[in-house]
Amino acid sequence: MEVHIAIFPSPGMGHLIPLTELAHRLLRLLRLLRSQVFITFIVPTATGAPIKPQNDMLNLNDLPPDSSIEARISLTLTRSLSALRQTLTELTHDLTRKPPSALVVDIFGPPSFEIAKEFDISCYIFSTVSAMTLVSVCVKIYLSYYRKMS
Repeated sequence: MEVHIAIFPSPGMGHLIPLTELAHRLLRLLRLLRSQVFITFIVPTATGAPIKPQNDMLNLNDLPPDSSIEARISLTLTRSLSALRQTLTELTHDLTRKPPSALVVDIFGPPSFEIAKEFDISCYIFSTVSAMTLVSVCVKIYLSYYRKMS
């Protein structure tokens, strides 16, 4: 069985590292199942050049200087959707391997789902949270439950 997974991370190491770890685990698991595995990382760029330096990719001069990092990440991904379409076109027409059957993104990646549908590729969101975030959510749930009980 041959498996090809495309991964489209948001800019930044905090987004890339968890997806790299996921790819590593998928490789180990699928190889145990005697599968031939291809994992392609598609790095978001504004111009579509796959080797463009990140500083050029994040050139967002049209945003106000006080824009949030979330706005910058979202805009970078939105502007790179045409490059994603071009890359998926190349991957689906490559006769040397199976086209991607899955696209994995992080929490900023859902705008790419429409493009994946054009190529009949299943979409998945992989999201991780820090321990501090998990603790704060649990504390809020506990406090709301405690208030209802009193």
